[in-house]
Amino acid sequence: MALYTASNATGTLVIGMVSQTITFDPLPNRAAQRRLVQSQCNASSGLTVTYTSLTTGKCTVSNKKLTLVATGTCTIRASQAGNSNDYPAPTSIGASTSRIRQRTSSSSK
Repeated sequence: MALYTASNATGTLVIGMVSQTITFDPLPNRAAQRRLVQSQCNASSGLTVTYTSLTTGKCTVSNKKLTLVATGTCTIRASQAGNSNDYPAPTSIGASTSRIRQRTSSSSK
């Protein structure tokens, strides 16, 4: 074990902010009957990721849960605003296609 003694010194220590990224797991394509999808995004900083639907006529987001509303392509924006230690993360975009299966009925006479 080594012990070191520091002499008196003055100076400035500058601590810079850190860049971060968002990892966005691909959104699965699915039939609209399975309307709820759990979004999986992670910021490299460990900070909370915010989700926004860019196609609210096709899907909505609430509490990290994606709800499919109509047939078509659902596009989700994942963002992280940063804090005093981390710069904002570049926006990440994910897309999924949903389709509504038509129910058919037949009657026999």
